[in-house]
Amino acid sequence: MHSAASTYVRIRSTWEPDPERTALYDELYAAYLGRREAARSLGWAPPSGDAPSPPAVSAPVRAVSAAGTPSDAPKATHV
Repeated sequence: MHSAASTYVRIRSTWEPDPERTALYDELYAAYLGRREAARSLGWAPPSGDAPSPPAVSAPVRAVSAAGTPSDAPKATHV
């Protein structure tokens, strides 16, 4: 009976990811991979084993855009 029921189950609705959100995350991941590769080219390697806790931040943290520039950087103007 269980296998027969699963044969006749109909899908009520489907879920499709938001293409804009997917594109944003693809862009952010590509930027991350680029930064990781640049850091490795300078000799950085991920820690082995458990990573230590990061130090306390005393200065305010600045947001950085996907392009790698601070979000409060002056915007370019086109003349």
